[in-house]
Amino acid sequence: MRPLKWFTRELEIIDPTYFVVFNKNYQYYEIKKEMNVIRDGELVVVRPTLAVFKRLNDRALNNLRERKYVGRKYSRDPMLYLKYLNSLNEEAKKKKKELAIETMAEGYMRIHNLGRRKIFT
Repeated sequence: MRPLKWFTRELEIIDPTYFVVFNKNYQYYEIKKEMNVIRDGELVVVRPTLAVFKRLNDRALNNLRERKYVGRKYSRDPMLYLKYLNSLNEEAKKKKKELAIETMAEGYMRIHNLGRRKIFT
């Protein structure tokens, strides 16, 4: 499922390195950032997850704008900025786990309710 055009346009205005990935298994969107990082003397492309959203709407954009604003405070010191991005990545992982558990519980309830239905022929 592709993100809405208006959302990708607004996301590019916030930061051109942000992009959207849709997780088909659990039905949520991940906002990722493409970064070039030097590790062990080599240039490596890293794509940390910044945020996870069930729906792409204005609330998600405002959340990303706020995160970008806070991130600018850390932009003077690259190591602090990297720590900030890692904290966002950890937060996104927790949210992914919560959404996965919620989706699984929903599926189990549907299975349970389907087994309890009486079918008359």
